[in-house]
Amino acid sequence: EITQLTDTSDWDTFPTWAPDGEYITFIRAEHGKKESHIMMIPADGGEEEHLYSGIIDGPSALTTALSAGLDWSPDGQWLAFSARDSEDSPWAVVMLAPETGEIRRVTEPSRAAGEDPKASVGDVQAVFSPDGQTLAFVRQNSEAKGFIYLTSTDDGDPSRLTDHPEGIRGLSWTSDGRDLVYSSGGLFNPLFRVPATGGDPIPISEIGQGAYNPSVSMEGGQLTYVQVFPSWRLRRTRWREDGGIQYVTLLTWAAGKSFPRISPDGNRIAFGSNRSGRSEIWAADKDGANPVQLTNLQRRHARAPAWSPDGDWIAFEALSHASAADTHNLYMVSADGGAAHQLTDVSNHDGNPDWSRDGEWIYFSSDRSGKNQIWKKPVNGGEAIQITREGGTRPFEGPHGKTVYYARGTNYEDRRIHIDSIWRVRAEGGEETSVHDGLEQIRAGFWTVKDNGIYFVDFESYPSALKVFDFETEQIRTVIAPDVLGVYGIGEARYGFDVNPDEMWAVSVRADNRIPEIYLVENFR
Repeated sequence: EITQLTDTSDWDTFPTWAPDGEYITFIRAEHGKKESHIMMIPADGGEEEHLYSGIIDGPSALTTALSAGLDWSPDGQWLAFSARDSEDSPWAVVMLAPETGEIRRVTEPSRAAGEDPKASVGDVQAVFSPDGQTLAFVRQNSEAKGFIYLTSTDDGDPSRLTDHPEGIRGLSWTSDGRDLVYSSGGLFNPLFRVPATGGDPIPISEIGQGAYNPSVSMEGGQLTYVQVFPSWRLRRTRWREDGGIQYVTLLTWAAGKSFPRISPDGNRIAFGSNRSGRSEIWAADKDGANPVQLTNLQRRHARAPAWSPDGDWIAFEALSHASAADTHNLYMVSADGGAAHQLTDVSNHDGNPDWSRDGEWIYFSSDRSGKNQIWKKPVNGGEAIQITREGGTRPFEGPHGKTVYYARGTNYEDRRIHIDSIWRVRAEGGEETSVHDGLEQIRAGFWTVKDNGIYFVDFESYPSALKVFDFETEQIRTVIAPDVLGVYGIGEARYGFDVNPDEMWAVSVRADNRIPEIYLVENFR
């Protein structure tokens, strides 16, 4: 039997049972107003009781900052939630006593030592420990990443429990209060558990990728969570001169910035993947067989691999250390796997590496000068040299080693770069010129340079087509259509493709629909 408990034109959400099972609390957001309200209603319906009103920056802020909604203390005396004093202030954890109306502010993120409150969303996702003496919460930054903190419900300064900034979606205590279970990295990583006394988080590997919003029953032995099954496919496309096309799925995983690259001999594919629970560099045979994890950088989000000309090494970008929110450096690893060697060491964003044809240089994009420019650095050590002055990203050296092709984007500041056009400059720097009028509106990650030309996916055509700007004729021609990569219509397709024109095949990443489901684990310990 279904009973409607509220009937209003406002937005009623986050229903939460009181421990005694007699009442339900919920949050009511009024359309067009910055203020929202915590309400309570009998479980069998009846008159509502107003408990609290606070400033909310619209419904979008409500769903973001109060993503964990409300949480009752085990004794039913307190409600924990996040609120803020003004639109410009960060969220703070607040405790409310419904019976007396007492309000207790638990955290003060604006006073946190060494943290810039303007760059912080604040403290969110507060949950009581089973004994009601401790609150766990997430101190989240403006990039939706944060650390788990613990604080006493009585007084005392919060202490940080985790060491690495992560996109945490859901936080729950185990029934014995010894551990916390949480999701890490958005939709694409497994659940983790970390001791409340401190220590390294341990992945709950049995659950797999794409799990979030965990909840452990206080009676113990049961865990519920939401899971999204693998939805990204590494796909090879072969075409024939008569126009025939064959699609083959090579590998699948939950998601991640793949940027696949074909080895110089055409026999292997390198790509970034979250297959192991963290973004690492992988390689597989061209038919998808024998996938091997090459790096083991844990929380450092390795991506954008590039093969050396001899096929022995792979350059890539990764976080400089696990707690660096957005400091990327360049690394290289053997094509057989092993320890990664660091190539650059800056507090900025170095990325999108590519090798010179003679294997002596690594080209890359970096914002170390204030905005993204093209740089190059000797592989065996030495200072980096700036190549462009007017902006650029994603460099490729031309077939004769004299020219560097690169992209100019519309937005360098937040690095969500939508490529406008392809440009070129001499390998030693100099005049920067546009390559061709037809190489504009090229989507990020969907172009590459080969010996005979610049291959790109034309998303302006319908369906999408693979085209090439021929270096010899300086004309654009269609290689194969329609929809050679099967990527048309996937939205923000930004995770790359590569082409082997001699053998007439390409590799790309295709996004499928993600359907979340709720799962229950029995005998969870």
